[in-house]
Amino acid sequence: GSWDADFVGPLQAKVAELSERLEVPHFRLNGRRGEVLDGRSTLESGLGEVLHHGLDHNRGLRVVLAHEANDQAIWLTTQLDGRSLVHLDDSWKEQWVVRGPDGQTDRFVSPDDAVRRAAELADPRADTTMPQLRELLALPTMKDAERYFGEHVDRVRTPEAADELVRLVRQYNEHITRPDRLGDGLIRDSPFFVPDVITPAFSTVVKTAVNAAADPPAESIAPRSQWLADPITAPVLRADENLLFGYLTDRPLNLPSRVGEYLTGLLWLRELVAAQLSTATGLTPRDGLTVIRAKGEMDGERAARTPGQPERLRAHAAITENLIALIHPDQVDDTAANLQSLLTLIECLSGEDRVAWYYVIRHASTSFPHVEKALTDLRNRISDCVQ
Repeated sequence: GSWDADFVGPLQAKVAELSERLEVPHFRLNGRRGEVLDGRSTLESGLGEVLHHGLDHNRGLRVVLAHEANDQAIWLTTQLDGRSLVHLDDSWKEQWVVRGPDGQTDRFVSPDDAVRRAAELADPRADTTMPQLRELLALPTMKDAERYFGEHVDRVRTPEAADELVRLVRQYNEHITRPDRLGDGLIRDSPFFVPDVITPAFSTVVKTAVNAAADPPAESIAPRSQWLADPITAPVLRADENLLFGYLTDRPLNLPSRVGEYLTGLLWLRELVAAQLSTATGLTPRDGLTVIRAKGEMDGERAARTPGQPERLRAHAAITENLIALIHPDQVDDTAANLQSLLTLIECLSGEDRVAWYYVIRHASTSFPHVEKALTDLRNRISDCVQ
């Protein structure tokens, strides 16, 4: 949060003063309150993601220093990211409160003692990621990532890099299935949970790139038509990173007539979903879904959103997941109930979005007639705006 003079009160001032003289690397949080969630205090919209991503990209930070307790800040810091949070409590006698990953709470009169204890309790996941992948994952936008990938292709398009990303995804999945020390269930079950959609997507990009380099396709899969209603042809070429980055960045298309950015994104979506449903491309539905989930989710892309902007891209991911679940149920992990709840996101779709999905699902119906009735129901739900 902002530490400008207009936003700093007496408590924030004390925290800022301590922060400026600390030698321990730390994250200083001005945690302004958001709306109450299930009776628990939250951070102002977007601030939770900043906190989590800041800690995730800087594993050397062991301590978060805040001016007050906040349920979401405490949970993100201690449970999701394995660090410790120190906050100031002056409700009775000024004390510095330490909350660590094990769920315990300690109190100190001396702020230096509190920070020292917090650093001892912190248990961040080890960061042994190869430097090039660490930089790739921390970039602000997918356009930056595509450019970086091209500049460092000899280091990131390798079997070793692909294996490293698989390890990171596995490590993350193991972490989020640990018990939540501050609530019931597992870490991933918390309403404050922030899923990592970026690492799995890059795992797919690198793996796809490595496979394509070993058996280069004659050309890259890309939209050849500028009309959403044109028939969709199942791709027969092997997928490569150009298809995936094309979708992730809304790369401009070389078509007879100029196509706007919004329509360009939908044309890439058509192509990517068709590639997922074609065995010739080598892109599994599960892997393709990781890419669709990641679009627009890098830090710089989220930050560019205006407050209250519809989550259209997340709606596309939800529809894709439901589509795949009907055709290849072994390729998704969500339950039927979870999948149905995801479809509530479709209310934010535009008319163009719905037209695109109408023809994508019609294409799927002809390719997979054994689930035609279920696909038709999905298509009608989207096109008729039925919730």
